[in-house]
Amino acid sequence: MLEQYDWAIERLVTRLAGPVSDSGDGRGTPVPAMSDEEYLWEPVPDCWSVRRRVDGPGAGAVKLIGAGEWGRDGAPEAPWPPPITTIAWSWIT
Repeated sequence: MLEQYDWAIERLVTRLAGPVSDSGDGRGTPVPAMSDEEYLWEPVPDCWSVRRRVDGPGAGAVKLIGAGEWGRDGAPEAPWPPPITTIAWSWIT
């Protein structure tokens, strides 16, 4: 089971990094870039994500962390239980 988990993580990281991945046969296979829709997909309600500052923080978050037009949901202290996060949130932390 751990081997399958490691393989799935490797595939996800490769897909995020792109543009070529080893499909298991030793040859480079082009992989499509992850779309914004996939990157920001919220698998459950009230996920923490990356948001435009004008939209404000999501449910359970009290601020947007980072500079610029976009920020990631955050709080002064880590909440318990920890929130589910989008790939976008996880990738930039």
